[in-house]
Amino acid sequence: MKWSGSKLGLLRLCGWAFAADHIRNVKRPPHPALAGGSATHAGLARLVQAVIDDAPIDVRAITRAVCPGGPAEYADTLAVLTLVQEELAEDPPPFEGSKVIHVEERLSVDIGPHVFEGTPDLVQAIGQRTCVIDDWKTHWRPLSQDVFEADDQLPRYALLVDAAHPDRFDTFILRMHFVRYRGAVREMTLERTHLAQVKWDLASEIEEAEARIVPRRTVLLIGSTMPTAKEMALAAASGDFTEEPAELIATPGDWCTICSRTDSCPVVQELEANGAAMSIEDDDEAAHVAGVMRAIDAHSAKLKRQLKTYLGGDHPTGRVKLAGGTYGFGPAHHTRADVRDVLEVWEEYEAPLNPFVLRVDVDQLKRSMDRAPGTMRTALKATIDEYDVADCRYRRGDNQEEEEATP
Repeated sequence: MKWSGSKLGLLRLCGWAFAADHIRNVKRPPHPALAGGSATHAGLARLVQAVIDDAPIDVRAITRAVCPGGPAEYADTLAVLTLVQEELAEDPPPFEGSKVIHVEERLSVDIGPHVFEGTPDLVQAIGQRTCVIDDWKTHWRPLSQDVFEADDQLPRYALLVDAAHPDRFDTFILRMHFVRYRGAVREMTLERTHLAQVKWDLASEIEEAEARIVPRRTVLLIGSTMPTAKEMALAAASGDFTEEPAELIATPGDWCTICSRTDSCPVVQELEANGAAMSIEDDDEAAHVAGVMRAIDAHSAKLKRQLKTYLGGDHPTGRVKLAGGTYGFGPAHHTRADVRDVLEVWEEYEAPLNPFVLRVDVDQLKRSMDRAPGTMRTALKATIDEYDVADCRYRRGDNQEEEEATP
């Protein structure tokens, strides 16, 4: 198996999803969030190439070429490309076409007996011995500098660039661009002498990953002898395995939000078959239930997207009748607050802090406002953002006269 950062990351997040993608090779449709990110990355690559070729930049034409989705996806991709185009006019620009040596190009490096692959978004050679590696983050909120420096993706890209250009660079400037936020860039510098440690850490992770998937390969129904590589490939294609190793079980968590296999997820299937009779006695059980809820939420979100597609199209009312009410599009009022803004107010007024507010509990925040002095109350109120969106939701009651289509 050729390893990559995405494969290693998926194995860490959910062994079952990894096995489905990379061992059983079961085809799956891309999740909308991943598909949107892929379209935006493809658009950014075309924009960079236009700069390299000193060609006119038409972000609308680029968006039409790379975006297979509907109007919402088109508008989202266009917004990101427009923002990057505007930043190209700034001083200094985010990159210079004459210095680019790789654009979305697959690179590889040998890690012992294994192969590690990756695709840096953009690599520039500046000066004699320095390169800049840029990575576009299309759906991420900006990371803190500490979290950015702890991330292993860009140092591993430096390892790939060094393998592609042996002894060419001594210094690697690593940049992460959060392209939805103007000027949101994290940067650090890595010297070539540090690459040995990066390679060691990567080799250790790959060895651990190989150890997790080996049981899956050695339980083939091919007799008593150790199967050959060809026999294992044939068995993998036909699905002739005795069992799934414990290391590759479904582990609900962060991956669930962008997983397109929730209909076949063992966690969801078990709940559908046996119900959700659970008790919570300690943190371990609470963590288990929270993980299950993560999987359920992801599966529910998938069904909701399908309903939105149906009800948001040519449907005459945008709602369907359910027992006791209707389900469909309607206004939804939300409130939210950024805990950082709230803390700034408390620090400014040196007031005793309500610890529940740190959980961004808006109800607790409003109760604290009622007890705060006038100027502090005003400052706290300013931290609360209220907004309305049209969303699919259940509505009690049968009074639909105002929603019925006009004949």
